[in-house]
Amino acid sequence: METGDWGADKRRIWGLEPYYDPGRAIQIHEAIKGLKIKTVIDMACGVGIVAESLAWVIPGHFTQFDIEEYPEWEFLKIKPTKADLFQFIKEDTKFDLVLMLNSYRNWDEEPRKEFNGWLKRNAKYFITSYEGENPVCDNWSVIGKDVKGHSLKLYTL
Repeated sequence: METGDWGADKRRIWGLEPYYDPGRAIQIHEAIKGLKIKTVIDMACGVGIVAESLAWVIPGHFTQFDIEEYPEWEFLKIKPTKADLFQFIKEDTKFDLVLMLNSYRNWDEEPRKEFNGWLKRNAKYFITSYEGENPVCDNWSVIGKDVKGHSLKLYTL
């Protein structure tokens, strides 16, 4: 997929105008500009707009999935798949960047621990909006805010 700019991105994503909010994608892009990112996965991607937006400005391989299917997926160039996250993490698959912007903060401690183990084995960087106790690791920074005012955090694993 060729890369472009944020303005061109909005014109290309027809049918997603109600969901188009490049704010999170722009904050993520600014935070990872100097990092070597070639593979990205957005887990629990929802309508898929964040990874879709990032793919226009970051060359690389993008994957995204959610446990639900959304009709908006038909408009995306990076087609998400329907998948269960806890089935997915049973196998180790390496990614430079893992995104999970909302779901992670809603889990109980045990599922979060299981996922954190997978993250530490498989990711270089992780971005989420989790603000609770027991972060993934001690090496993190706030890179912005999501639409609900939660801090977006970049973890270096």
